[in-house]
Amino acid sequence: MHSPRSITRLMCVLLASSCCMSMLWCHPTPPLLKDMGAITIKGRVHQGKDISGVGLVGPYMLLVADEGNVLQILRSVHDGYEVQSHFSLNEDGKEMDLEAIACDGKVVYILGSHSCTRPKLNDRLEVSDQHLLIQNIVPHAGRDVLLRFTLSDAGQVTGLERTSLRPWLKKHPLLSAFSHVPGKENGIDLEGLAFHQGQLFIGCRGPILRDGWVPIIVGQFETLHEKADVRYVQLGGLGIREMVKVRDGFLLIAGPLGAGPGGFHVYFWDGMDCLPGQRRDAVKPGRCIKLVSFPEPLDGNPEGMVLLHETDDVYELLVVFDGAMNGGPRRYRLSKRLLHVESSAAEVNR
Repeated sequence: MHSPRSITRLMCVLLASSCCMSMLWCHPTPPLLKDMGAITIKGRVHQGKDISGVGLVGPYMLLVADEGNVLQILRSVHDGYEVQSHFSLNEDGKEMDLEAIACDGKVVYILGSHSCTRPKLNDRLEVSDQHLLIQNIVPHAGRDVLLRFTLSDAGQVTGLERTSLRPWLKKHPLLSAFSHVPGKENGIDLEGLAFHQGQLFIGCRGPILRDGWVPIIVGQFETLHEKADVRYVQLGGLGIREMVKVRDGFLLIAGPLGAGPGGFHVYFWDGMDCLPGQRRDAVKPGRCIKLVSFPEPLDGNPEGMVLLHETDDVYELLVVFDGAMNGGPRRYRLSKRLLHVESSAAEVNR
């Protein structure tokens, strides 16, 4: 039974909602996600239709692709960005499946997917050979990488360091079972990366667990090879394609595990574990709220995102697309309207 105080709060929320609804008759509601236009890219972007991660450091835009091994450094010009240089992130030139960038001032982190693959079938082979081929699972040591470096004022990579989550993944009680399963078959596929208060938050495109639970790995760069925390969110049966730190939490891009249906959506997550159940401490389960869906059709899959600016009412975002020319960077304005409504409802139910 609600207390008199909670009933009063509920009446206030209902009254405010009623006023807002009456105003809508005269003032149409602005869209939750507004496309603010394309960002011009000048010069040749390496693997320009495979861009999977983006970061900003001062006047520089950083891009990586899920094909190849190159960091691309672009410099701001009056009407967009111009390619300044390319930097190889390994010595053997092998593909690294680079998926995400996170920045902490001038310190930059880049994440490889840590995924395995299954070879594609070849129609020219004998069926008996196809049976052997389809049984193969191929590990890729070059993908098992997490990088850290500092970008100088001149846009140069300095102090490159590398580590891997593979040793920790192999011994984790849950994730070890997925560590040698191909990424597109619900195995390990790391695609989201954000930095907050000394810790990296690493979002899984896969695996997606029963009831749609998706793991997020949390730890420090220096120790992620041996220890980390795991938190869980629900994204409607989808996996994480990108993460970015915002006030009071993170924005997540959710998308399909493979090439199937499901679309792409933006969620707000408060950073806390969302698994339900009794807790010994006073910490409540985390909040993960769907804010908006990207309108279709898109030029590609939204897989990289940067927060440009944030106010009490909106997020200003830069998004890049895997499949679009030069990553097809665009600016978006995302309203916090649904987040405010959810917060008001939570306050009433306290």
